[in-house]
Order: sequence, then structure tokens, then C-alpha cells
Amino acid sequence: MLLRTMITTPILLFGGIVMCIKQSPKLSLILVVVVPIIAVIAVYSMKKSHPWFKKQQKQVDLLNQILREKLSGIRVVRAFVRQDYEEKRYDKANKDMVTIAIRGHLYMTAMMPLVSILVVFGGFMSLDQGLQESWTVIFCVIGGVVLALGIAGFFLIEESAVKSEENSHYFSNIFYGFRPSVIRDNKPFYLTLIAVGIYGIAFQIFMPYLIIYMMQYMHFNTIEYSIVFGGAIVAGAIINVFLGRYSDTKNKAKLLYVAAAIMSVGLFGMYFAKGMSHVANLILFGIAGFVMITGYIFVTALCGSMVRDHTPEGAVGKLQGVRMVFSVLIPMIVGPMIGNAINKAAGNLLENPGADAMTTSYIPAPEIFLVGAIATLLIFLVIPFLTKTKKENSAE
Repeated sequence: MLLRTMITTPILLFGGIVMCIKQSPKLSLILVVVVPIIAVIAVYSMKKSHPWFKKQQKQVDLLNQILREKLSGIRVVRAFVRQDYEEKRYDKANKDMVTIAIRGHLYMTAMMPLVSILVVFGGFMSLDQGLQESWTVIFCVIGGVVLALGIAGFFLIEESAVKSEENSHYFSNIFYGFRPSVIRDNKPFYLTLIAVGIYGIAFQIFMPYLIIYMMQYMHFNTIEYSIVFGGAIVAGAIINVFLGRYSDTKNKAKLLYVAAAIMSVGLFGMYFAKGMSHVANLILFGIAGFVMITGYIFVTALCGSMVRDHTPEGAVGKLQGVRMVFSVLIPMIVGPMIGNAINKAAGNLLENPGADAMTTSYIPAPEIFLVGAIATLLIFLVIPFLTKTKKENSAE
């Protein structure tokens, strides 16, 4: 596996660069400007986060040591009535590990929106997008950047060797997550996946049409929507650093009510941010976008944490397929279909679709945000079952 990655990744990177230059030398200039900046950001984030990940591993060792001491000396602890002291000792070590983990992931998480803004808004939007081949080059550039970062991470990130048994039941493992018996024995896991699918569909109802909506319906220029929505993404990511710390000590299933409500309120705000002056529309749409992004990242973090909590031990790899179905396949198919149907029902055709015709032939309607908000609230129907199954499992 390692040898295959080392051989194929440079070939794909070189091929992507060649394809970019072949399709459009002008758009290929993005590589010269964007890739070095992204590389600097990536290397800086890796160097800053790596020491914290090392500390996290040491803290995990400390937690295991405390737990072993408690188990081996349980009679002594009970004899001298030291249960409260040992619990506080373990709780302190656990909280220290959470703080260290958050610090480490903070650098990696902050890099994502910055890179997205740089590539999407800072690079592509400044060049000609009216040509069909321009978008082919854009996707080639994205692939090249991802591969370049993968190669950099291969040499910069230290990874301990993991021994794994040979997989002799490949095809049966693919369908493992769809077995009725597995679903029946892991209800919280699958209920969480349903919540993932719901908010994924809600997000994909409007997200593929968002930039076209801002340009064609709201009449924002590139700089305006780049600043407004770029700022919303960064601010939402920063807010979720603090929300993540808060959620670590709370009931995540119940917090989904709050997260889904925040995302839905933001979408309702994006729907109503229209019909006013240009400046007012810009400000209100940006604020609503910030609220939506905050809620979306919060929901994503909570659901991701709950999926990990409810994944049965020894079956992580076997359940990756069903996770991809609910988190990627279903939302990426159903969401855009609903959004396109809404736009088609509005009937406002794009005058000069150009490259936008790859996404839609219609001007996106504000109703995509309204339907997205309502779809997000459907998570409320799943949360009671999540809390109920959690109580049942605790009682058992």
C-alpha cells in the first residue's frame, strides 16, 4: 500500500499539472500563486500541531497508567476510602488531554477555511470562468493541490506502524453495515447516521447553487461575496472552537437541538435577506450566512463525535461503507435534486449560463434556503429516539 502510494501520487501530480497547462496556460498560473501559499500554510499548521499531538499521546499513556493503578490497587483504594480522590485525579488528566487535543486540532481546523477561501475566492474568481474548459482546469488544479499536500504530509507527519490482520472476507465486509442484525444491535449508530444524512441533504439543497445565487439573484460582485462569506466561514470556525469545548462535557444528542436550530435560523435569515438596499442585503445575508455556517459546523462536529462514540469496537473498517452512503452518497444525490427542482419551479432562466450551466440552467430561487431550513429541522424527529436508545443502553 505504501509503495503504491509513493509511486502513483507523484505521477498523478505531474499529470495534473500537465493537463492544467494543456487546457489553459492562463488558468495554470493559479498553481504558481496558490500552491506555494497553501504549502506554507500547511507546513506551518503541521509544525504547530505536531507537538500537541505528541503531548496528546503522552497524556493518553498517563490516563491508561492511572486506570491500571486504580484497577490493580482497587482494594487499597476502597480500604482507605480514596474513591473520590482517584476520580478527581482521573478527571483532571482527562480534561488536560481534551485541552491538548483541542489545541492540536485547532491549527489543522483553522487551515481548512483559509485554504478554501484562498483557492475558491482568491484564485479562481479572479480569472475567466465563462469558458467551459476553465472549470476542467479548476478541478485539475484542486486535484493537484490535494496531491501536493498529500505528498507533503507523507514526509512531515510521523505515523506509528499499525499491524493488521489480512482481510480474508473482503466482499462480506463491504455489506456488513447493511445487515439487519447489525442495524438492530447498533441502533444509536444508525440513528446518528440518519441525522448525518438529514443535515447533509439540507446543506446540499442550497450549497451547489450558493455562489450563483449571490451573483445572479443578489447581484453581489466577486469581492463582495468573497469577503462576506469568507468572513462567515472563518468566524463560524472560530466560534465552534469554543462550542466544541462546551459540548465535550454535555449530552451531545440534546445539543443537536441547539446546533440544528442555529443552522435552521441562519437559513431562514438567508431566505429573508432580500428586497432591501444592496448594502442591507449584503450585511444581512452575511450575518445569516455566519449563523448558518456556525450551526452547520456544530452539527457536523456533534454527529461526527456521536458516530465515533457509537461505532462498535472491532467494526470501524467494516462500517465505513455505510457511513459513506449516509454522509456522501445520499446527500450528494438527493440534496441537489431537490434544489434543482425548486429552481426549475421558479422558472427564472439564466440569460448567459456559460459555466454555470454545469450546475443549473436557472437562477437559484430563495426558496432553496427555506426548504433547507425545514429539512434541517427534521433532525428534531431523530433526537428523541437517540436519547431513548442511549437511556436503554445505560440501563442495560
